[in-house]
Amino acid sequence: MGRSSKGLLTREKRLIVDFKRCNPLGDCTYYDEVRVSRGKIVQDKDIQYIKDSTSGKTRIIRRSDPEFQKWLDTLPLLPRNRPVPARSIDLVCETSEEIWILEAKVSLDPCAFGQVLQDELLYKKERKPTKPLKLGIICEESDPYLEETCQRLSITIFEKTVDCFRVLG
Repeated sequence: MGRSSKGLLTREKRLIVDFKRCNPLGDCTYYDEVRVSRGKIVQDKDIQYIKDSTSGKTRIIRRSDPEFQKWLDTLPLLPRNRPVPARSIDLVCETSEEIWILEAKVSLDPCAFGQVLQDELLYKKERKPTKPLKLGIICEESDPYLEETCQRLSITIFEKTVDCFRVLG
């Protein structure tokens, strides 16, 4: 289990431990840090844009821009073939009827539901599950505006309370 540099559990890892202890999904099997992508090497053909910040301001030069190849030629060879790290799902919970893909965040933010949606796509692509998938975000603090978005996207929010977790959505 991941730990911070001082050997203590991070807040997100603590949320996962508390979630498994409370077990709001009932009878299930938990899997931590499930890998869903092997990572890859980004090569010239995969680069879609270059950031230019030589003038003090950042501008994006897109592949369709005539300057793109000139800028690409100025890049050192090593960054052009850089590895993209593998992804892993914070927590997967499998019940007899379904599989839950869960992302842990201290505060509910747009990044959290973006990650859980991406995890769902990668999980479907690589694992080809036979049970229906459900999505959830485990958090300490929810956000009423984002709760509505999660509800529309069928993402369940598990908000930490003093005793256990409150299920939203």
